[in-house]
Amino acid sequence: MLLLLSGCERMRSWHQRRNETRQAIAEVAGHHLYADQLRDIVPIGTTAEDSAKLAGKYIMQWAKQQLIYNTAKKNLADTAEILRQVERYRRQLMVYNYEQQIVDQKMSKEVTESEIQNFYNHHSRELLLREPIVRCRVMVLNNSLADDSHTRKLLMATDEEQIADLNSFALANAYKYIISDNDFVPLSDVQKLLPGMPNISKTATPKNIITWSHQGSTAVMSVIEYKEAGQVAPMSFAEHQIRNIILNQRKTDFLQDFEQQMFDKAVRQGDIVIKQ
Repeated sequence: MLLLLSGCERMRSWHQRRNETRQAIAEVAGHHLYADQLRDIVPIGTTAEDSAKLAGKYIMQWAKQQLIYNTAKKNLADTAEILRQVERYRRQLMVYNYEQQIVDQKMSKEVTESEIQNFYNHHSRELLLREPIVRCRVMVLNNSLADDSHTRKLLMATDEEQIADLNSFALANAYKYIISDNDFVPLSDVQKLLPGMPNISKTATPKNIITWSHQGSTAVMSVIEYKEAGQVAPMSFAEHQIRNIILNQRKTDFLQDFEQQMFDKAVRQGDIVIKQ
C-alpha cells in the first residue's frame, strides 16, 4: 500500500511539474487551458488570421463550458444521481465499443447477390420509394442545337453505336448533362442540377422529349423509365438499402449469440450463480 501511495504521489508530482512547464492561455476557477491543446483544432496550412480566429473561438467556448460546469457543480443538489448516470453511460459506452470490436473482428461483412435477391423476393413490397426516380437522358444546349433533329434522334438512340455518339455529343456540346440509361437516379438530383425543371409526372413516357428553358439555354430530356413515390423500388435502386438491412440483422443475431454463449460459459464455470 505504501508503494502504491508513493507511486501515486510521484505521478501527481510529475503531472504538476509537466503543467508548470506548459503555457497556460486561459484559466477559469483553477482550471487551465494550455497552448498545446489548441494544436489539433487548427488545421495544417491555415493562415495566421484564420488560426487566430479559430483559437479565439475555441478559447471562448472552453471558458464558457468551464464556467457553466463549475456553476452546475455548486447548484445541483443530487450529484449522486448524476454520478449514477455517468457510470451507466460509461458502462454502455464500453459495451458498445467492445461489441463493435467483436463484430469487426469476427462477423462477415460480405453480402452475396443471392442474399440480396432473396431478400428482395420476400420483402419487395416493404421497399417503397420515398420520392420519384428516373432513368433518363438530359442535356442543356444552346437553343439551336436543342431544336436540331439530330439532337433529338440521339436522345432516342437505342443501339450501342448511337448511344456512344450521344455520350460524345453531350461531352462536346452540353453545358450540363445526365445520361443514366441503366441506373435510376432520384428525380430531386436532376432538379438540383437543372432548376426550373417542370413537373414531368404526366409527360415522362418513352419516346416523349421534354424541353424547357434553363438560364438562357434549352434543356432537352428523354425519359427511359419513371417511377412515382410509393411504388416498389427496383432491386438495383434498393440494393444499398437491402445490404444495410441484411448486415444490421446479421449483427443483431451475431451479438445475441455471442452474449448467450458468454453467459452459458460463465454459468458452467460458476462465474454466475442465480439463486431462485
